[in-house]
Amino acid sequence: MKQKKNTDNVKNNGTYIEDASETVAVSETTGQNSALSSTNIIAPAVCKAYYRAGQVRLIAHIVPGDHGTNTKKLTVNIFCRNLDFKHAWNLLMEADMYYQPDIQEYTLNGTDGGGNMKTYVLRFTADNAFTLEGEGAETGDYCDWITWNNQLILPDSLGRLLNETDLAGLDQKTLRLLRNQFYATYGRKFQDDELKTYFEGTDWYRGLVEPEDFDEEALTILEKKNLEFVKNAEAHFDEKKVQEYREAYNQLPAAPYLKLLPYTQVIGMKFGQNAVDKGIYYCVQGTISLPVTISEEQHRKMELGERVEVTVNTLTRETAFLEKLNEGSYFNYQIALQTGSQGSGAELIRVHLDEGAYDGGYTVSQNMLGMIMKPVYKGDIYVLKGADTGTGYQFDDLADGTGTCQKIEFHGNSSAEYEGNRLIRDQKGYVKGIYYFKN
Repeated sequence: MKQKKNTDNVKNNGTYIEDASETVAVSETTGQNSALSSTNIIAPAVCKAYYRAGQVRLIAHIVPGDHGTNTKKLTVNIFCRNLDFKHAWNLLMEADMYYQPDIQEYTLNGTDGGGNMKTYVLRFTADNAFTLEGEGAETGDYCDWITWNNQLILPDSLGRLLNETDLAGLDQKTLRLLRNQFYATYGRKFQDDELKTYFEGTDWYRGLVEPEDFDEEALTILEKKNLEFVKNAEAHFDEKKVQEYREAYNQLPAAPYLKLLPYTQVIGMKFGQNAVDKGIYYCVQGTISLPVTISEEQHRKMELGERVEVTVNTLTRETAFLEKLNEGSYFNYQIALQTGSQGSGAELIRVHLDEGAYDGGYTVSQNMLGMIMKPVYKGDIYVLKGADTGTGYQFDDLADGTGTCQKIEFHGNSSAEYEGNRLIRDQKGYVKGIYYFKN
């Protein structure tokens, strides 16, 4: 595995490269016997998602074992995207390992997707990337998702449809690199010296496929559409327009809510039509909501039979009580939400706790309705011109036409509102897209 590179030159090739992605990482979890302990047990640093270098279809997850309760016995899962069912992933390998921070190499006895026993050797590098040796398509070098996202130009380009806000301000060199990046993530080799030097200077690239052997059908529908979008931007490149946009953008302040936005896919946002034109963006009144969460300590208290108080509205400081029911069902917790303008009653709602799904700790989810959200901000929302909105199950729905997507436009005489639970924003907090996905 390559040693980690200095990624500054990679990130600076484009002016507006964001760090967000669609990958979920496990950051904290509870130890197997920690319900009786007052000490937090933190998951090892290797517990995260990884991408196979040179093959973007393969992703590895290393998570605490025994369904998230054992931080010594870890589980390694490797999945391959199923191209016949766009939202499905096939399990290629599953194995357990007893992790020790001072040991870099492990022999794993696991199973492949067909249940056949296989032996692998997993070797960590200094930067927590790893190499998997053995037989099968799942073997090879894996790059951790943090490095992957920091080194990619517009990492979102592999998971959602790009729009005008993504390419505004990018120079010709960056557009060319972005176009070829689609091929590089699948391990295509390059004969051009500039492209070859650039991609070989990253941790996530491996030249595995000769140019003449590369199959364009390896690309997903979404990737093909984004590739054509970038090609069109190159064909109509206007240097003066790009320079003017850069100058205007560099003078913009950070959004007032930027520090409230966590690194997560679930961010609720709503705003209306009465917007003020600010040049390259609009300022509109709106609200931001985040999932209701509990800490590891609160979870331990409930395991001991206590009720815990959680915040359900940061703006009003409204709280609710959450407790475990001990019924053995999936929705084995109950939250009491106030009803009535004076809080005269309480609605009891059965909920489930999702472990490690939201920057550590747990999120509180209802049956079929998804996460319970709490308002955290009300005020100015900054929306870049060219931002869009859409509905669908995942971004693939928008790409193949089974979902809906439209440009955000403001009409002062309309009462319609834009709303979603998946925010796409730039490094200053300006909205590039707001989408609504079920579940």
